[in-house]
Amino acid sequence: MKKLQPAGSTTNSILNDALNRRDPAQSARTRTRMLLAAKIYAAMQVQGISKSGLAGLLSQQPSVITKWLSGTHNFTVDTLTDIERILNIELFHLEMDNSRKLNTSKTPYNVPGAPPNSTNTMSQMVVNEPEAVYKKSKG
Repeated sequence: MKKLQPAGSTTNSILNDALNRRDPAQSARTRTRMLLAAKIYAAMQVQGISKSGLAGLLSQQPSVITKWLSGTHNFTVDTLTDIERILNIELFHLEMDNSRKLNTSKTPYNVPGAPPNSTNTMSQMVVNEPEAVYKKSKG
């Protein structure tokens, strides 16, 4: 007869191995998805909206709402925008605030109208000349 090991020893070893091998980027994505799901669910509770109620408001099936609230769904920007509008909540703060520097990479970028041979970072351009970014990206 095979002798059983104590309940925690193998499980703890497997769990510790898995936690040590996890990808930081994937962990961050999972955390964000879970937080989004929790925030959506909290707004639904406060407003007294059921899963089927939200499904109707968003022209979705209730099973889709269940998937969203599982914390594993990779939302599109359009879906998040629709959810924000319907629930009247803010899931991400995306407004420009010209009083703060953006925390972006220091990739040099030539700003229209800047002196020759000068470079600015993309963050400086976005903060100081958002119209130029829009025009540059449009064509």
